[in-house]
Order: sequence, then structure tokens, then C-alpha cells
Amino acid sequence: MRHFEARLGVRLLNRTTRKVPLTEAGERPLPALADLSQAVDKLNDLRSDPRGVLRSMAPQQPAELLQFPCIERRFPSGRRYRWEFWQDGRKQEVAVKGSLVLDNNERILQAARAGVGIAFLHEGTVREDLIRGELVEILADFTQLEEGFWLYYPSRKYLSAPLRHFIDWLKEINLYLKTPITHSI
Repeated sequence: MRHFEARLGVRLLNRTTRKVPLTEAGERPLPALADLSQAVDKLNDLRSDPRGVLRSMAPQQPAELLQFPCIERRFPSGRRYRWEFWQDGRKQEVAVKGSLVLDNNERILQAARAGVGIAFLHEGTVREDLIRGELVEILADFTQLEEGFWLYYPSRKYLSAPLRHFIDWLKEINLYLKTPITHSI
């Protein structure tokens, strides 16, 4: 959002420790956004009543994702997530490209539901959408199903003692579950 504000040259949000209200400049586009929302609703109504021949294509290999619109994920550090796929025990990473970059699972899921592009989300996040047929799984042969806990933490030389103990505790649990442990970012 700060990047967007910098590009516009105007502050849209007043950030405090307790709340983040819109500024006067931030409130100005709200009527236009309401009109845009109505237009999207009309398009969704049309989309729910397809006519003619519908041809659907999906990537068959992870590298083919580069030919499709994808919803990118950005970590708090600013680094973009490289999608991870597995085949025959080997990891393959794909740096997808997309016009939308988000930092939160719920927003990524909303964008996928709206048809913005392909999303990379944990199965638990999309389970209900898959069951209802609102989303479809692709590249299922390239996923690695793992039980256990995953922890993403800053890669720093000096971790606090509580975090170090927590990491060690998760490693013990994952050894019990026979799952590899953490990734640092």
C-alpha cells in the first residue's frame, strides 16, 4: 500500500498503532469503486451463464505457469515467493509472473475466486472451494504432501532464546511425525 501511495504521491491511509482509517484522499475513489464493484457483479452474472463452447486450458508442467496469469505472493521482507513443485523427490521452483501481488492468503483466495489468475495456496485453505467446484486443483502430480508443522522465520544469525527453543520444540514434534522442519526467509 505504501508503494501504491508513493506512486500516486498522496497518502491514502492514516496509520496508527490502533487503527488505519482512510484519509480524505483515500475516501475520494470510493464511489468509483462502488461502480466498479457493480460492473464486476454484472460480469460475474454473465460468467455464471456460459453460452457456446468453453475451452479450458491448464498448465501440465510447472514451467508452463509462465504462460498463464498467476497471483504472486510477497513476503513481509519484500521478497516474492518462488512456487515450489516436486517430482521424483526433487524440488523445482518457478518464479511466476502476474499482474497482482498480494501478501495474505485470504486476498489471494479472493482473487483466485474472482478469476484473476492461478493461485498457489495450501490445500486446507481451498478445501471447501475445491469441494464446491468453485476452484480446481492443477499440477497435482507435482505436489508434496507433508504432515506436521512448518515455520517461516527471519534468517538471522542471532535468534532470541524463546524463538530458538520454539524451533527446537517443533523439530522434535516433526521428527515424531517424520516431517522436515522449517524454512527461513
